[in-house]
Amino acid sequence: MIYSDATTRSGNRERLSTKNKVAYFPDMKRNLLYQNLVGGMSSATVRLSAARAAGGFDETLPGMQDLEFFVRLSSQGSFRHINKVLTVRHVDHDGRITRDATKKLAAAQIVRDKYRRDIETSFRLRYIYGSRYYRFYILLGNWKEALKSSPWFIAGIVLDRTEFRKNASVTFRRLTRNLK
Repeated sequence: MIYSDATTRSGNRERLSTKNKVAYFPDMKRNLLYQNLVGGMSSATVRLSAARAAGGFDETLPGMQDLEFFVRLSSQGSFRHINKVLTVRHVDHDGRITRDATKKLAAAQIVRDKYRRDIETSFRLRYIYGSRYYRFYILLGNWKEALKSSPWFIAGIVLDRTEFRKNASVTFRRLTRNLK
């Protein structure tokens, strides 16, 4: 598979959608479980034979379909990134899975269960899933569950400052919204 950077346009706003290209693991599968290096299918080109061999998309997932497909696809061959914007995505955020914390949490739990053996053998992968749970619980206003996941949020100070800042921002926005 090859994939490139993209520009995302929503209304009058435009932003470059590059992915953090940090590889923490020697294999693509675990790098994808940590972070979706590819993004969405709009910036990817996949051999049909490889997509079929990987089993296509799991349509039962409430979210993270692209990521989970890429994880399975990684066993079919190599991934190559083209460090150039070759895709312009036009998005309307109404009804998108990307904006639904309930679907994102459910999908993260399913993906974690599906790849439990890979995730449980790596502290960094256990961290990222705990950190995601924290963020989704905050977005849902489930403070009790977020508190249970808060050690993973705090671990981000050392393990992944980008993830930590994302979680801190979500927490701050949610707290200020609750104070109004």
